[in-house]
Amino acid sequence: MNLRTRSELFGLILMVGQVTAPQLIAFARPLGVSASNVKSHLSRLAAEGIVRREGPVRRAAYSLTDKRQGIVEGIAARLEEPPDTPWNGEWLSLAMRMPAARAERENLRAALWFDGFRPWGREVWLRPAWPMPWAGAKAEGYAVRGAWCVQGQNVGTVGVAAIQALYAVQHLDREAHDVAAVIARKSRSLRTDADVFAARQRLSGMAVDVIARDPRLPAEFWAQPSGLARLRTAYRTLMTETKARAEAFVSEVMTGS
Repeated sequence: MNLRTRSELFGLILMVGQVTAPQLIAFARPLGVSASNVKSHLSRLAAEGIVRREGPVRRAAYSLTDKRQGIVEGIAARLEEPPDTPWNGEWLSLAMRMPAARAERENLRAALWFDGFRPWGREVWLRPAWPMPWAGAKAEGYAVRGAWCVQGQNVGTVGVAAIQALYAVQHLDREAHDVAAVIARKSRSLRTDADVFAARQRLSGMAVDVIARDPRLPAEFWAQPSGLARLRTAYRTLMTETKARAEAFVSEVMTGS
């Protein structure tokens, strides 16, 4: 399965809320996604429980289930400006056994990674206790699942350089700067509403792909100004400047006019 197409369709359904297959095909056309591809991906997303299908097959409406709600909310939080509260130097440390089943193990690791925890020794995961209460709530979620959680400053000597390397901060920062530059360059001089809509979806998707990997670290671990800060600004500018024309295209598709 093409993950880029899958992500684009997920984003389209998230944007519209509820959509029929013909409408989704119309939305996907400016993105270069064929009707057969849309139908194939829809069937798989429905089979995986990511989208729900309601109504007769030929007139079915599709909407997202709650299966990816945590990811959607996590990305939304990362798109907001980080809190300006200082970090007190404390860390959250999780000690937990990985599941024996490969699929469960990979899902758990992916969840930990998304929540900004990184491996620190065998079966130990670590992240700054910031921003609070968000970080604490994430740790509590794993404690409920059997993890042993410790919050404090006594987790060994953890220097800024070591954390920057652990999180690949410099690489993510450069990538964010690059994507912000692409958004600024490619969002100009678009002719039709369909072109604007397609550019908005594709460029915002590029931004979200990077922002979703933001581990939410305190400011002292980032270069200033950070690439992620620049990317958030570029994303907001894109969404504001393209809003009216993109909505005109959405209205055209939804009403069949």
